[in-house]
Amino acid sequence: MNMNKMAKFLKKLREDRGLTQEQLGEIINVSRSLISKWENGNKMPAVECLRALSKFYDITIDEIIFGERKTKENALEIDSLSATIITDSRRKFDLACKAFSGVILILLFIIFGAYFILNYNAYKLYSVGAKGENFDVKNTLMFITKNESYIQFGNITNSDGDDTTYDVYKFYALDGDKKIMLSSREDGDIVRNVDDTDNYLNFSNLEKYIDDLYVDIYYDDKIETLKLNVNLEMSNNKIFNFNNRNASSINKTKTKINNKNLPTFISENFTYDEDKNVYKYETNINNEKVMVEYDDILKKVTILKDEISIVYDNDLKYITVFDTTSEPFKKMMTFDTKSNNCIYGDCQKHYNFIDDFNSNYKHMIEN
Repeated sequence: MNMNKMAKFLKKLREDRGLTQEQLGEIINVSRSLISKWENGNKMPAVECLRALSKFYDITIDEIIFGERKTKENALEIDSLSATIITDSRRKFDLACKAFSGVILILLFIIFGAYFILNYNAYKLYSVGAKGENFDVKNTLMFITKNESYIQFGNITNSDGDDTTYDVYKFYALDGDKKIMLSSREDGDIVRNVDDTDNYLNFSNLEKYIDDLYVDIYYDDKIETLKLNVNLEMSNNKIFNFNNRNASSINKTKTKINNKNLPTFISENFTYDEDKNVYKYETNINNEKVMVEYDDILKKVTILKDEISIVYDNDLKYITVFDTTSEPFKKMMTFDTKSNNCIYGDCQKHYNFIDDFNSNYKHMIEN
């Protein structure tokens, strides 16, 4: 469609009738200025005006739009004009739809991108623990978000079942020679927003301190310092989280997915006990029912039998045997499997427990 051609044609039609723009306007009931815009090619007549012009000049609307009266030479072009206009309109509509869709996609991308940046992997839950010569640290949790951080110190227990007790502890992060105190009160205290206190333990610099957490345990005028092991238990590092698992599969899934550092046998056969924070496996060996527990934080395997408990420390490579018929449990022996030395008790008398562990349980913690 040629607007200039149509404008000249409308002007010629009016002048052939000897009419002014004002006179034509009165006839078809429009203003003179509107007719001027038509004839200058600045505006396209509306459908109602095209009908009025077509009736007044006794020509078709297609002829007006084409800008010529119909002749043998242009008949085919004029007859196909409507189809051409429809096709052109559809093309423009399709382009407009594509442009609109593009804008929507860009907006969605910006919104999703902003959400992703602000929320992806925005919180992390860590379990913290340690094993020392006299004490174990258990059930400590550290929850870090981009805005706040929480630390709940768990409990301190004796490593070997004796009656050693502590007076006080100090839980801190080590920054060079500087101790940044986190907690020095009772077990179970919650420390909130430690990043607001000294601006050291927040989401951005967490990695700087995650491997430098310690606890000093004061007992009998002595101090035992334990370096804490930190394990990532959970983080929102998945874009989509489908919660269609049934309850019976949750523990097993956590064993296999959330803790990728488990020994293969434990990963495939043990289930996670949230109450005790250990992995458990019930089996029958030599016609005896046995419960095996694995503490991934302390790296300990505990074999629970009717009257005996065998504890293997995978870090120290110690096997310790307890008599569980009394309270507290009585330590019978501790044997260093790495150096083949007896640390405590009569190891020769109880060597059958070492053979039992090596034959039936040691393979569980070997990758």
